Amino acid sequence: MKNEKITIDCFGRLSIKVGDREMGSLMNSEKARELIAFLMTYEGRSVKKTIVCDALWSDHDPKHSADSLYKLVDKIHNMPIPFHLECRRNIIQLHLDNVHSDLTDFTHCIRDKENIKALESAIPLYQGTLFEEEGYEWIIDKEGKLDMLYLDALQYLVDHYSKKGSKHKLFYYETLMERF
Repeated sequence: MKNEKITIDCFGRLSIKVGDREMGSLMNSEKARELIAFLMTYEGRSVKKTIVCDALWSDHDPKHSADSLYKLVDKIHNMPIPFHLECRRNIIQLHLDNVHSDLTDFTHCIRDKENIKALESAIPLYQGTLFEEEGYEWIIDKEGKLDMLYLDALQYLVDHYSKKGSKHKLFYYETLMERF
């Protein structure tokens, strides 16, 4: 299982699969699921542990939060899911070398506004809600930024196809209007 690919779906309900097997039930800790979800929003970049602790344990003192984080990382390392989770000094990082995710696909496709094909492939990936039904307090800002990227991409596609006089404009325009 160590070399198998992990698929993490972030739009909609959080889903974690190894190969074709759903593994969410093996993450018997809601905080472990939340930590993986939080780190996924950083798309493989390192995060200061204090930022993680403030987000996941906002109502605890810093020492208690740090202790909880270390216990949680240890718990994740002992799960049968091959996460490449690195915790050192004052940072933590979920490496994505063996992870495929709808969130990273979306942000990768949306980066180059001039690439119409990439923008078009990003639109169906976006489902509007990160980690639906999870109730994560820290998600609001991240969802707002993704909403803006999505709406900007839709507007760019509407403008692009308007200039070309293409019927695709109507599809993207209607999709854009559904968001309001």
